[in-house]
Amino acid sequence: MIKAKRFCNENFIYDIFYNKIDVDSDHCYFKANCLPSMRLKVQVGNSGQMSTFYSLHVCLSKKTGYILSGHCNCKAGDAGFCAHVGALLYTLEKTKNSCTSDACQWDRPRPIARKPSPKRVKDITFAKTDKDKTDKVKPYPGAYKPSSCDNDENEFLSEILDGLKDIYPTCVLYKTLRTECSIDKFLDTYNPQFVYHDTVDLKSETCKNVFSTFLNDMVITMDTSKQLELSTRGQHININWINARSKLLTASVFGDVCKRITDKPDCLVRRILNYDVSQQNLKVKSLEWGRVKERVAVKEYQINHLKTCQLFHF
Repeated sequence: MIKAKRFCNENFIYDIFYNKIDVDSDHCYFKANCLPSMRLKVQVGNSGQMSTFYSLHVCLSKKTGYILSGHCNCKAGDAGFCAHVGALLYTLEKTKNSCTSDACQWDRPRPIARKPSPKRVKDITFAKTDKDKTDKVKPYPGAYKPSSCDNDENEFLSEILDGLKDIYPTCVLYKTLRTECSIDKFLDTYNPQFVYHDTVDLKSETCKNVFSTFLNDMVITMDTSKQLELSTRGQHININWINARSKLLTASVFGDVCKRITDKPDCLVRRILNYDVSQQNLKVKSLEWGRVKERVAVKEYQINHLKTCQLFHF
């Protein structure tokens, strides 16, 4: 009946027809159409025909209003117990006479529970005028921000986690977003213990042996993997997650790595390691001017200061 009441209030029932059958008959029929609630077109009857509405009717007693029968061509309407038939009955009960059909009468005010009594002037509280009243600003999303932090969007959550650390460090929120685990063992696996000068030939056998040893020792055990998963929960609000991503090729960039140009991967490396200055929030005018004029400055420097002397360049 809750669904039938909703159909009635939302005007799903329309085109209501009345048939009195006969003047001497004790019965009458009401026929109407009802809009479907889920789809624009529904299957009606047993023939599989599609329609944009349900057809229904009810048979009532003229004297008592007793419901004799009802029918609807929906799947549950053969017995007349569907929500569409109920919505029609609610709609018939909802119908009222128009104001022109009712007799004229005075509006009766609501009775006052306590009759007003006269007061002294000194006991009366006078309200302020419109000039003295200040308009209250409602907390609209654009004018009010519940967070006390305007600069860092994660600072508000960090303050909550700091408070939970003191009062309830074993709660699920704190243990999930801020774990006390360390990922130093994982980070040390990817930190090389060698740094070569630009003059060193990286294709030499000595360098190749060092590189091969470093790659062979790069093994992640199951314990390290589990420790990493526990330590990086919360993702971008967890500093361990940020540090771990700097050592890995994540799924978001793995497609670019596979399709990279093999001869010059410098641009891809700068973007993955976040070395590209143009992608950072550096809006200093001097830096922007320098990035635009850098190529011109290099050419001017080569023209004015670069001199050729046999096979050597100074």
